[in-house]
Amino acid sequence: MNYARQSFASRLRKEVLLLDGAMGTMLQARGLSPGEAPEAFMLSRPDVIRDIHRAYVDAGADILITATFGASPMRLADHPDLAGRMREINRLAVRLAREAAGPGTLVAAGLGPSGKLIAPLGETSFDEVRRNYERQVEALVSMDPDLFIVETVFELREMKAIVQAIRRHYEGPVIAQLTFQEDGRTFYGTDALTALTVVEALDVDVVGANCSVGPAKLLELFQEMAPYAVKPLSVEPNAGLPVRQGDRTVFPGSPRDLMDCVPGFVSCGVSIIGGCCGTDETYIRTIRPVVKSMRPERPDPLPVTRLASGTRTILFGRELPFRLIGERINPSGRKAFRAELKEGSMATVRREAADQAQAGADVLDVNVGVGGADADLEARLMAAAVRTVLEVAPGPPLSIDSADPAALEAGLAEAPGKCLINSVTGERDKILRVLPLARKWGAAVLGLLVDEKGVPKTVEERIRIAETIVAACDEAGIPRRDLFIDCVCLPVSAAPDQARATMRTIQEIRKRFHVRTLLGLSNVSFGLPRRDLVNRTFLAMAMEAGLDGAILNPLDRNLVETASAGNVLLQRDPQFSTYIRLFGGAPAPARKAPAPAGEEKEVSLEEALERAVIEGDREKIQDLVRRAVDSGLDPMDINSRILVPAMEEVGRRFNDKIFFLPQVILAAETMQKAFQVLKPLLPKEEGSSKGKVILATVKGDVHDIGKNILAAVLENHGFEVIDLGKNVDRDTILSRAFKEEAHLVALSALMTTTMVEMKRVIAEARKRGLPARFLVGGAVVTRAFAEEIGADGYGRDAMEGLAQADRLMESFRSDESDRGGVA
Repeated sequence: MNYARQSFASRLRKEVLLLDGAMGTMLQARGLSPGEAPEAFMLSRPDVIRDIHRAYVDAGADILITATFGASPMRLADHPDLAGRMREINRLAVRLAREAAGPGTLVAAGLGPSGKLIAPLGETSFDEVRRNYERQVEALVSMDPDLFIVETVFELREMKAIVQAIRRHYEGPVIAQLTFQEDGRTFYGTDALTALTVVEALDVDVVGANCSVGPAKLLELFQEMAPYAVKPLSVEPNAGLPVRQGDRTVFPGSPRDLMDCVPGFVSCGVSIIGGCCGTDETYIRTIRPVVKSMRPERPDPLPVTRLASGTRTILFGRELPFRLIGERINPSGRKAFRAELKEGSMATVRREAADQAQAGADVLDVNVGVGGADADLEARLMAAAVRTVLEVAPGPPLSIDSADPAALEAGLAEAPGKCLINSVTGERDKILRVLPLARKWGAAVLGLLVDEKGVPKTVEERIRIAETIVAACDEAGIPRRDLFIDCVCLPVSAAPDQARATMRTIQEIRKRFHVRTLLGLSNVSFGLPRRDLVNRTFLAMAMEAGLDGAILNPLDRNLVETASAGNVLLQRDPQFSTYIRLFGGAPAPARKAPAPAGEEKEVSLEEALERAVIEGDREKIQDLVRRAVDSGLDPMDINSRILVPAMEEVGRRFNDKIFFLPQVILAAETMQKAFQVLKPLLPKEEGSSKGKVILATVKGDVHDIGKNILAAVLENHGFEVIDLGKNVDRDTILSRAFKEEAHLVALSALMTTTMVEMKRVIAEARKRGLPARFLVGGAVVTRAFAEEIGADGYGRDAMEGLAQADRLMESFRSDESDRGGVA
């Protein structure tokens, strides 16, 4: 750790620091026009930016954040007059903050979200997003800021891209903050503990949250994180959710609301407190006496290890349930699976992922090593496999399993969560190649007790290799809590003493190194009859020895039942909750052998179509639709009786928080592909548009992620969508609506400064007599605001937007019928 980071960490141990408040709120009060880019305002009125910084310094802020939230190349590209001035804007922003800073005041270079969806959910690649931030970071670093702060990010892969961009050019302190919705999750469905787990594992110094909601709601989220937080925390709440009063955006919160929550934040381990949208210097001045009267509290984190997907965290610990790591996405010894992978097919990967997740696997191991002369093949297959697994089984964290560093990195780059790297050995060259990947991507590491000499047979030799791996991880900055050791077991048929040696190794590893232990289970029984009996007996022995988890076949009911019973007997299942959930009140289910690799389970075409939509199987859906048509199924029935209900099931799972945004997008794209095949076969009235929708982000607003998602959902449900893009003026919206004879106009806004433009568009439309219905939505838009401005409907998210669009179309057609018109 460099001196700046050490100094910053030392300061955080001694005092709670005050960030400044909102820049946008202050700029609006000082002349920023609705829709005007803050970066353009800064170029024309640098004195105002400097004065705002000084106001925060006078109020007692310890850290000033530069006015560079939207100053990345991708964001500036939405303003042609600013796109070529990126470096100038970022350098000016740091200089203005530096000129206003007082003695001891730190200047934080601020980075905001790119506004892009990263593939496969969008068209922008991970590397493009990272390079976008690298250019901005380079400009900011040239002015020597004291630290970096990443704000208002809602997608974990984008956070990884930003942190990697920073660390390529900067070694100082970094604060990384995500933003949450009222339901306690990010836009992508990430909960607070998962956000902490993933971001804390990256090379950052402070983890936090900002924007979206007020202090009371954020305090609830920090109370969820507090028992597990290892690093200091930071918080910047909004002054509540914005409301409109006439043409003004008003935040209902008060400085008192924030002040009342300060003690709670500090008790949770928050060491940096500031304000976001709606706050100004009065907030900072009000909370300063309370903040400075308190010393930082850093509760001791629970002694657990965490792996995470994008939406779920799995805990490993001595008193926690034994964890099952699914082994079946692995072509070793499976000729048909290997051939399938070489052809680029992910059919078995898809099936095995779904089946293992449904069977209760806590983690899924992904191995696609097929050998061959193509050096890049495994990396390409790993990336494709991880994407496929995430489509059908987004819940379990992933274990990326390969001896090829390129393949490991390809898998890590696709996964949003905190993965396990499987594995590193005691061989020096492998240590040097693998551990930097763990640091870069925030992954945990599985150390395999093997070295250049092979698998050791004695406990002492295994401990020696463990010492090598642990020391290397310590040196690389990988904490012991993120290290697993695979204690290895040779077949007892060849070495009868190996089972006992493995038990002793597990016990010694736990006692000496305080790391987690795992084991590949099935090797122990190789060469013996009734391997299932040996495996489950060995599993019970290993659990008693203290094993934390095993890589096994979760479709083997014997093993699952043994692990569940072992959890009860070893007091690792409090109140028997998992055991009762599996077996309470129900007869033991019949054991079902797993399907042979490369073979589909026997399901009907109808079921296969339904599953393809729900699972987002874009590759297979069109072939399934064609097969269904060829088999004699009526195209209209395929659409109305199979596909539409499947998409309705996606909506139900989304509303029940079983599915999240990525699954909705994939299902929508899959439905779209299915309809491309069906549309020419449907009767004209059935294949025609359900209604014509004009879609636009209003003037001054360059955010379009939510709009793009709504467009995909509407299109796959039969609406004809005319997407005008972002930053669209009212005349363009209305003239196009008249020209197209649109039934609906859907407007989006993400910023409080542009909400008012929705009202202007609707008012002008009513004045001109446009009959179309208006649907509004966006992060800052509320139902009350929609009613206030005269909108006909409000969509909190894409699925509610779809329901509202259906309702409004019925209303529109009813009115047309009453007037004697034809819609």
